[in-house]
Amino acid sequence: MKFIAYISLLLLGYSIIINKAIKNYTLFNLPLIVFLFSVLFSIIPAYISWGQNPLTSFVSIVPYITYILYFYLLKKNVEDRSLENIVIFIGITTMLIYTTALLSLPNIIFGNIEYESIKIDRGFPRILIGGLGFIYLSYFITFTKFRDERELKFLLLSLVFFIGICLTLTRQIIFPCLVISFLILFKDSTLFKKVVFIIIGTIIFYFFLQLDFVQLLLIKTEQQTDDYESDLRVLAAEYYLFDFSPDLLTSIFGNGEAVIGKSSFGNKYEYIKSELKFYQSDVGLVGLYSKFGLFSVLSWILLFIRVFKSKYSPSGKYIKPFFLLLLVTSFTSSIIYHFNYIATVAIAIYLAEIKRIKQIR
Repeated sequence: MKFIAYISLLLLGYSIIINKAIKNYTLFNLPLIVFLFSVLFSIIPAYISWGQNPLTSFVSIVPYITYILYFYLLKKNVEDRSLENIVIFIGITTMLIYTTALLSLPNIIFGNIEYESIKIDRGFPRILIGGLGFIYLSYFITFTKFRDERELKFLLLSLVFFIGICLTLTRQIIFPCLVISFLILFKDSTLFKKVVFIIIGTIIFYFFLQLDFVQLLLIKTEQQTDDYESDLRVLAAEYYLFDFSPDLLTSIFGNGEAVIGKSSFGNKYEYIKSELKFYQSDVGLVGLYSKFGLFSVLSWILLFIRVFKSKYSPSGKYIKPFFLLLLVTSFTSSIIYHFNYIATVAIAIYLAEIKRIKQIR
């Protein structure tokens, strides 16, 4: 009875929050509501199949509910330019924090340092802090504004944010950003400009490839490509797709969020991470499926389709490039459901809706 009472209260509260937040239909309501309910419903299989306490599961999924921020912004009808300025401000603040942390090494002021990466893997200190999503979104906002308005401030800002992207030393972010940036420059350009962009881009790309940390990233990529069958990401994806879920219920609706130290489910996941080195965050949408089930993945597929099929006002030219980055990286990272990125993505979805409505009007 306690279990039924927990779930009934949670469903009721969830329904009230979403119902009050949205009065008018918008294009992205359905996929986000399906995702949020997939997250909530995962409490049930976590309890039935793994014996994890429903209240423990609820506490663990609270960060995912941050996507309600989208509905809050809709209700408040926040002005898009003001929100873009807030995003850029947070992006600049994150860059200042990152720079301070970097210059303070070996003393740790912000974040956590991956010591093995400093010594072996990537040839440069890698500092993990929150707020990186705002750097990514700020980059595309300022870069597209520079392309259209040719103002020096947007060029400088986009360069600062791209440096921040490079400092993450994350291959699945750096290289897609480069490719997408060239696609932005090429779009609607004359033949002469395209030739100029190719020449300049080739020169910049050549010198970029000579940097030590880029060389190390390329070597690591080549090693993983040559031996992809034993690559941990491939093995982890196969495991979470076919072996992790214990029954049909969890295979459809997910296993929920494992809470380490609080349940046998959490203890098993801790063993999988520490012994097998299989991380849900490393396998993107497969990891999402193992957490929250098939419908959570379908909700994101629907959202991506709607984003890319929509047309946006001229001031929203950064929308599709940013979501293209999310789509590309969603196969090898947890960017669409990691706690550090959810607020950024929720804001980007809201901005997409506002720019879409402006285009219609």
